[in-house]
Amino acid sequence: MIQIIIMLLEEYLKFRNESLSKFGRRANLSRSSVCKIISGDRFPSPYSMNLIEIATEGQVRANDFMKQYQEKMRGEQQR
Repeated sequence: MIQIIIMLLEEYLKFRNESLSKFGRRANLSRSSVCKIISGDRFPSPYSMNLIEIATEGQVRANDFMKQYQEKMRGEQQR
Protein backbone atom coordinates (compact mmCIF):
# COMPACT_ATOMS: atom_id res chain seq x y z
CA MET A 1 0.00 0.00 0.00
CA ILE A 2 1.34 3.41 -0.97
CA GLN A 3 0.63 6.26 1.39
CA ILE A 4 0.78 9.77 0.01
CA ILE A 5 1.63 12.43 2.55
CA ILE A 6 0.67 15.98 1.76
CA MET A 7 2.41 18.60 3.83
CA LEU A 8 1.10 22.10 3.68
CA LEU A 9 3.59 24.92 3.83
CA GLU A 10 1.99 26.18 7.04
CA GLU A 11 2.48 22.77 8.68
CA TYR A 12 6.08 22.69 7.51
CA LEU A 13 6.81 26.09 9.06
CA LYS A 14 5.15 25.13 12.36
CA PHE A 15 7.06 21.84 12.46
CA ARG A 16 10.36 23.68 11.95
CA ASN A 17 9.31 26.60 14.16
CA GLU A 18 10.33 28.91 11.32
CA SER A 19 8.98 32.41 10.74
CA LEU A 20 7.51 33.57 7.44
CA SER A 21 10.37 36.04 7.06
CA LYS A 22 13.09 33.48 7.68
CA PHE A 23 11.54 30.98 5.29
CA GLY A 24 11.01 33.71 2.70
CA ARG A 25 14.70 34.57 2.79
CA ARG A 26 15.69 30.91 2.44
CA ALA A 27 13.25 30.38 -0.45
CA ASN A 28 14.04 33.73 -2.11
CA LEU A 29 10.42 34.87 -1.67
CA SER A 30 9.08 37.89 0.17
CA ARG A 31 7.40 37.46 3.55
CA SER A 32 4.26 38.90 1.99
CA SER A 33 4.27 36.27 -0.79
CA VAL A 34 4.70 33.44 1.70
CA CYS A 35 1.87 34.84 3.83
CA LYS A 36 -0.49 35.13 0.83
CA ILE A 37 0.34 31.61 -0.33
CA ILE A 38 -0.35 30.16 3.13
CA SER A 39 -3.61 32.07 3.56
CA GLY A 40 -4.82 31.00 0.12
CA ASP A 41 -5.06 34.57 -1.15
CA ARG A 42 -2.58 33.71 -3.86
CA PHE A 43 -1.84 30.52 -5.71
CA PRO A 44 1.93 30.16 -6.18
CA SER A 45 3.38 30.39 -9.65
CA PRO A 46 5.27 27.37 -10.98
CA TYR A 47 8.50 29.27 -10.24
CA SER A 48 7.46 29.93 -6.63
CA MET A 49 6.36 26.31 -6.18
CA ASN A 50 9.79 25.20 -7.34
CA LEU A 51 11.53 27.58 -4.91
CA ILE A 52 9.38 26.26 -2.06
CA GLU A 53 10.04 22.65 -2.98
CA ILE A 54 13.79 23.29 -3.03
CA ALA A 55 13.74 25.27 0.25
CA THR A 56 11.76 22.50 2.00
CA GLU A 57 13.99 19.79 0.52
CA GLY A 58 10.97 18.21 -1.14
CA GLN A 59 8.81 18.07 1.98
CA VAL A 60 6.34 20.52 0.39
CA ARG A 61 5.87 19.74 -3.30
CA ALA A 62 4.08 21.44 -6.17
CA ASN A 63 1.54 18.62 -6.12
CA ASP A 64 0.66 19.53 -2.54
CA PHE A 65 -0.48 22.96 -3.70
CA MET A 66 -2.62 21.42 -6.43
CA LYS A 67 -4.40 19.15 -3.93
CA GLN A 68 -4.98 22.11 -1.62
CA TYR A 69 -6.34 24.18 -4.53
CA GLN A 70 -8.65 21.37 -5.67
CA GLU A 71 -10.10 21.05 -2.18
CA LYS A 72 -10.68 24.80 -2.06
CA MET A 73 -12.46 24.72 -5.44
CA ARG A 74 -14.71 21.84 -4.32
CA GLY A 75 -15.69 23.83 -1.25
CA GLU A 76 -16.57 26.89 -3.33
CA GLN A 77 -18.68 24.82 -5.74
CA GLN A 78 -20.70 23.34 -2.89
CA ARG A 79 -21.84 26.78 -1.69
